[in-house]
Amino acid sequence: MLQTESTQPAWQHCGDITLVSKNESVRVETKSTILLEAHVGMNVDNLKQEINDFFDYTNLLSTLKEYYNAYQQYFESQQEQTDSVRVEMLMDDLDRCKQQDRLLIMQSIAYIVLGSFCSGDALKHETKFIEAMVANSSAAHKAGVIERLFKHLFDYTRELPKDDEHHTLIDTCLTVLYISLITCDHGNPSLIDNDVPALLIKLTAESTPFPKKKLLLLLHKTLIVHLGQDAKSVKAHLRQLYGLPPVNNKGYSLKSRPKDMYDFYDEIKDKYTSYVSPQLDMAETNDPSDTTMDFPFHTLFQPNMPAPSTPKAAPTKGGELSTLEYKREIEKQQSSTPFALGTPNAIKEAGQLYASCMYVSISEHQITQAKLGQSTTVEHPVLNKIDQLYSAVVSDLPNLVNMLLQQLVIVAPVPQAPTLTDWNDTLNEHEHADSVRNREIIRSTVSSILLLLLKWFKTCHVMKFEYLSQLLVDSGYLMLSTRAFMIDDLKTIYHVRTDGESYSFFAQLPHMDFSVDGAFLSSACSTSSSLSLSYSWDPPTSPSIESVGTLINERNRSWVLETLNILQMLTKGKSVRSKLLAQYKAWIPLKRIAKNYKDSIEELYALKLLKNQVQFLGLAWRSDNMKTISSISRRCPIGLRDEWLSQCDDGPLKPEATMRWLVNAYHKQYQTDTHVDNTQLAKDINHLFKQPLKRLEKLQVAEPAAELDGWNAPSQIIYTNAPRKRNMNHDHSEDMDTDDEEECAGKEEEDPLSNIDWGTLTEDELEARLNLVDEQTVPRWMSSDINDTSDWKVLNALEDENPPVYDEEGWL
Repeated sequence: MLQTESTQPAWQHCGDITLVSKNESVRVETKSTILLEAHVGMNVDNLKQEINDFFDYTNLLSTLKEYYNAYQQYFESQQEQTDSVRVEMLMDDLDRCKQQDRLLIMQSIAYIVLGSFCSGDALKHETKFIEAMVANSSAAHKAGVIERLFKHLFDYTRELPKDDEHHTLIDTCLTVLYISLITCDHGNPSLIDNDVPALLIKLTAESTPFPKKKLLLLLHKTLIVHLGQDAKSVKAHLRQLYGLPPVNNKGYSLKSRPKDMYDFYDEIKDKYTSYVSPQLDMAETNDPSDTTMDFPFHTLFQPNMPAPSTPKAAPTKGGELSTLEYKREIEKQQSSTPFALGTPNAIKEAGQLYASCMYVSISEHQITQAKLGQSTTVEHPVLNKIDQLYSAVVSDLPNLVNMLLQQLVIVAPVPQAPTLTDWNDTLNEHEHADSVRNREIIRSTVSSILLLLLKWFKTCHVMKFEYLSQLLVDSGYLMLSTRAFMIDDLKTIYHVRTDGESYSFFAQLPHMDFSVDGAFLSSACSTSSSLSLSYSWDPPTSPSIESVGTLINERNRSWVLETLNILQMLTKGKSVRSKLLAQYKAWIPLKRIAKNYKDSIEELYALKLLKNQVQFLGLAWRSDNMKTISSISRRCPIGLRDEWLSQCDDGPLKPEATMRWLVNAYHKQYQTDTHVDNTQLAKDINHLFKQPLKRLEKLQVAEPAAELDGWNAPSQIIYTNAPRKRNMNHDHSEDMDTDDEEECAGKEEEDPLSNIDWGTLTEDELEARLNLVDEQTVPRWMSSDINDTSDWKVLNALEDENPPVYDEEGWL
């Protein structure tokens, strides 16, 4: 290995312990593992999973043997040198070598970074293998391998021609960099240069034919190493700098926002003229934004059908006002008539309550400063890195968002195709396993990159976050993520085993000792995969669905949770975007998540998103989903002036237009390129969104027995088409809030209203046919096009020419 015999890395010092028994040996190995985890900064199991995810199943042993053969060929006549000397020699040769020798040198470096697995005892145990990789990567970092290879990577990507050998060179360079990053000490601030993340983002934003999965994984790991993941300390520093009180996380407390205080004062200032409101840190600006214009997401990503509208009072005969309109007019006049007897104590106490529960976030403070044209200079090491990164990549963000969303479209499963791979195909087993696994890896990595950028940009300055969020919304992320949730089976997505354990990287340790043959191929640098290797892999087991309480697929859980987090960040406080989610019918998969993952962080994010959409879903939806309403009230924090249950036809366009005007004013100091052609991306997302959904294949899931405890009592889901008879003792509110699987199912069955023999029709047959009609009605609505005249009657079934008249409380 790269370490010399006289020195030993600090994380390998285990003290003066004598191995006298088997139990003692196990204890030393455990201590070594603990020290190894402390050095790497992550769990060893997670490290193994990241290495397994990085390497493809296809041609894995062939690639590793090429690394070994290249190493043997390059140092064939230099057996007396140690690996610590060889790695420095390789880097020096790489700087001045000819073009035809670069691949041979790069593959030799890859063999060393992978622990020189054919030498020593690296292949005896997985822990020994990881220890060898960590030791070699640490020594390679001291020799400047990471910094110099990043420079070579950016140089290689700009060279022509890009033939197969050139692609193999890029692939090998990505492998060396990724293994070096994940096995080095992440706490080292000098691990990578400050300009490396910006150059990687520029490279990712380009339409290059290089391996996207490895490039995305390297970008994600580079951002984590460069910026970190914990922003709590940075936010605490910012609150102290802005003069804001620290966040109180002890228990649940009601909160009010500056806008709530401003709206409260705006309502009562005309009636109670003597009331004096506390000083509000609130700035109103006369921005020239146009609220009548259509935003890009309105024109490019139109839903199939509009959201249900709120019933309005019908006009009476003779032009007279209806009862509801008359009451509203009287209330409006009374609210503007000055009150002559001073200010009531109730108004004063309400104002004091708003002031005592006031919470000002960093984003609200920065928005106020932007409206006033002010700014505060912030000095912090992490914030300086983010500001430098943003200044370098702000012009490439539109292309980056376009490319990342295009990758999500590519890995999105086709609705007509089965969600699981045909594992009975014994001809291309590893190709099938690779396709399913790579799909999960890419979409999870893309979501992690977007979430990481959104969080750090928001921590640095809210206008940076708003610009990236606008790019995502205008590029169709809301529609794409909603459709992805509808396609996947959210009930079993956490419990499907998609990894082929027999094909993983660490499962090949018994077959990686290529030194047994005693020879190496002369064409080791060839990209051909026709090496005749003896694979002793076992056939993969069929994907099994374990118990609901067992988490198997961590990648799918990461994708679901991060997508929910991104949607919440994009729509929080943005009523126009929440209405767009309601029009996309995002409440269907969100209800499934809230139902299948009780008392989890996924349920909390799903309920928060549903809370933002309730006011656009209509009275009928609320009456049919009272259990969801109760769950929202139970889990989601409610503000003092939170009117999420009030009905609203249209979200106000003024806040969205104002924020876009502020973002444009803030970015005048940058050279932004917003003219990016995303027509093809919009076409692909709309095509995916308009595909009819098929009923997902029902897999048997062993659900544990649950106790019936009222609201948390699970409901039994019936997948048969048999007629359902009413049980008078059953709680029908549970049926109102079921999984809504029929709403996404486009079953291809015969028409239940055709071929009816009225002479022999029994009562049970009639009830069965009516049940089928009820099941097929809602899927027909979802698959209907707004421009299809044959479905206009169906789409407007809830709209009457003479709608009922409601009072202000919603009663007839």
